[in-house]
Amino acid sequence: MKWQRGLVPAALVALVACEDTVGPPIVTAVLVTPEPRLFISEEAQLQTLLLDQTGRAMYGVNCSWSSSDPTVAAVAESGTVTGVARGSARITATCDGVSGSGQVDVWGL
Repeated sequence: MKWQRGLVPAALVALVACEDTVGPPIVTAVLVTPEPRLFISEEAQLQTLLLDQTGRAMYGVNCSWSSSDPTVAAVAESGTVTGVARGSARITATCDGVSGSGQVDVWGL
């Protein structure tokens, strides 16, 4: 059965060739951490974990930040969030068109 011997090497070549078809890494998931609890005027630095289509971490991608309620929690371009008033807000990071968010709770004094 000579045809079976040739089948295994051909399958390995096909498998290796598929690895190259993934293409360049693209952002597929954005995770925002931590989800802090702050007092009014307190700050916390948020971070993003970006994953590509293979689940690997990505670095060097610029992200923009926004707050669902800047009157409760304001966020700077650097990802630093500041408690403004008592309540909760979702802070969203958008990186290459993909967004992820985390909740920030602000406590009054």
